[in-house]
Amino acid sequence: MSLDQRLREKLDRHGPDSPTARACPQRDPYLRAAANRVRQRPRLGRAPTRGPEHEQRAENEPPHDRTGEVAPTPVR
Repeated sequence: MSLDQRLREKLDRHGPDSPTARACPQRDPYLRAAANRVRQRPRLGRAPTRGPEHEQRAENEPPHDRTGEVAPTPVR
């Protein structure tokens, strides 16, 4: 389903007078910009990574495994 189809489907489902429909003029440009950013990412099967200067995690940031998923917190 394309983004345009999804936005039309949302409007059809909620109706033209719904709060969702009234928010469309503000929300839809953001959603389109986000979709364009995703389309421009390299097609590596995962999100782009930051360079080694960002490898140090903040103390409260959970560790991530290679897939980008949050790894389980070890029991202490």
